[in-house]
Amino acid sequence: MTFERADYKDLLNKKKTERVREQKTSLEMLRRAEVGAKFLTNDENWDVYLSYIQNAIERTEAQLSAFKEGLCDPNITNTDEIMRIKIHAATCAGRIEAMKAMRALPKELMTAGAQARQLLDTIDETDALQQ
Repeated sequence: MTFERADYKDLLNKKKTERVREQKTSLEMLRRAEVGAKFLTNDENWDVYLSYIQNAIERTEAQLSAFKEGLCDPNITNTDEIMRIKIHAATCAGRIEAMKAMRALPKELMTAGAQARQLLDTIDETDALQQ
């Protein structure tokens, strides 16, 4: 069985169409998430939510600082105590990163949604030109 150039081009176009359809679904989801993020950030309680998160971040950073000071304390020599402090410090650091991600997520969704909308428009224009 030989593989002709036309068959190869058809196969490539078919695979490209499938990939675009899969990507289009993901882009549509991002575009919808952008609308939800805009709605969320336009709510009058959004600033209150951000202030709660910022307060929690500051408190957790203070806790992390205290745990780091505990690690540097020469009076703490018990291995179990040092491990407990390390675990609490790691937990605090993870909590801070998670809260910062929570705070940034709506903006990231809006940015990604705007990019997705532009890509979807480009895909639709390309589809219209091909037909």
